[in-house]
Amino acid sequence: MKGIVGFLVAGGIFLIASCGGEIPNEQMSSVVVSVSVNESNVRADTAVWRDTNEDGVCDDYDVAEDSTVRVTVGVTPIPNLPAGITPSPVVVERVEIVYTPADRTSPNLDTSTITLGYTIEPETTVNLEPPIPILSSAQKSYLINTYYLLRTNMSNSIYSYYVTLRFRVREVYSNTTETIERQTYM
Repeated sequence: MKGIVGFLVAGGIFLIASCGGEIPNEQMSSVVVSVSVNESNVRADTAVWRDTNEDGVCDDYDVAEDSTVRVTVGVTPIPNLPAGITPSPVVVERVEIVYTPADRTSPNLDTSTITLGYTIEPETTVNLEPPIPILSSAQKSYLINTYYLLRTNMSNSIYSYYVTLRFRVREVYSNTTETIERQTYM
C-alpha cells in the first residue's frame, strides 16, 4: 500500500497532505468498496492567538475547532455475479485514527475511534457528511497545554506523525466485515 501518513504541528499549525499512489479497493462477497481521503493539503490551526492588552505579544488563545478531512466511499457490484446473488449495501461503521510519532520529539497521541454508521447502496459513490474530524479540538488543547505552552523555546514546537485511518465496513447481506486502511500525510 503506497502512502505515508503524518502531520506537523508548527507553532500551533497542523499540515495535512495526501501522499498519492494507487489506492487498492476491498472486495467483499458481492461488492467492491473503495475509500479515498480527498484532501491533498490542509492547514489546521491548533489555536487562535490574541494580544489582549495590545502590547505586541500574544498572551491568550482559543483552541481551534476540529480539523477534518473529506472521505469518499464507493460501492460497486462485483461483475458477473452468479444468479440469485444481489449486490449488497455496505455500512461504514466506524473509523479508527492511529497516530504514530514520526520522530523522537513528538509526543504520543491516543488512538481515536469515531462511530459513523453510513449506509451506502451498490452502484453509489458518496462523500461522507459531515467530514471526518481527523484531529479534534480536545487533542489540540492537549498538545497546546501539555507540550506547546510548557516549552521555553517555542520555535522547536514542531511535531510530526504518521496517521492511519482504519475504516470498518460491513456488507449488509452477508454480514461480513473488512477494515480498509488509508494513510494521509498531515
